[in-house]
Amino acid sequence: MVDEEKKQQLAALGYIGSTVATKPDAVLPDPKENIGKANDIGRAYRAYLNANYPEADRLTAELLKNNAYMVDVWTLRARVLAKLNRTDEAIDCAKEALKLSPGTTSLAAMVASFSLEAKRYDDAEKHARLTLKETPFEAHQLLAQVWLARKDYAKARQENDLAEKVHPNRPATALIRARIIMDGGDPETALKELDRAAAEMARRRSKPAPKLNFYRGDALVNLGRDKEAEAAFRKEIELYPTGAQPYKNLIVLYALQNRNREATELIFALEKAAPTPATYRAIADVLKVIGDQEGAKFWAARAHNAQR
Repeated sequence: MVDEEKKQQLAALGYIGSTVATKPDAVLPDPKENIGKANDIGRAYRAYLNANYPEADRLTAELLKNNAYMVDVWTLRARVLAKLNRTDEAIDCAKEALKLSPGTTSLAAMVASFSLEAKRYDDAEKHARLTLKETPFEAHQLLAQVWLARKDYAKARQENDLAEKVHPNRPATALIRARIIMDGGDPETALKELDRAAAEMARRRSKPAPKLNFYRGDALVNLGRDKEAEAAFRKEIELYPTGAQPYKNLIVLYALQNRNREATELIFALEKAAPTPATYRAIADVLKVIGDQEGAKFWAARAHNAQR
């Protein structure tokens, strides 16, 4: 049930009263006619789960061409396009799903997350606010990240503190607090915050949070503790092998140390872990940073060809 306040928010964003979702005389396809589509939907999901994103892209596009009222397929297509680094299109698909199901909090959160990634901060903020009542911790976390991206550290800290009040001692709040401190130019204090979070997770016998070791590595680089930074980046890669950022930072670190063989090995390790257009683009970006323009062109071309 959507309360009146949320209805007004949704209406302001175009989700209630939309001709796409709420047209009273819309003729929906007969469910019996769609039984044959079940296999195609299953194939699309399997392609996504197997990281065959171009195939999932093709299948979801075809399914929606035939029936544009399938919320789950719009949602799946949004995830697929995000994996293909087509974030603006992913946002559009998540918004289509939200038009069809405006009370679904997870869809508003998806739009907020993708918008944050695309640096569309107004969209991210508005959609995060749609989720405040149902999932206050996650909403305040998203809003903290929005303000952090805008470099408004006071508001980022305020939102993070509100999340902390909902669920105290969560690693996610510690990570954001450390990022705020780090951006403020105090890597030593940021590292202490991250180490406390790591110790708490170890005490609970839980897996380190995504990016915890990446942020530790970043702080350690800024402190000139390169060997420890390398170990932290390696740990992040071991735990979360498909995330590009720790590879990129470690490649730059190796390049600065003239360890070209290790840098090259790391590039191919990333390609093997996540052979996607987004990965190839990430490799192109880091090669550009370290001055390998020819290598950057090669991987950018691979990204372009893989996305076609």
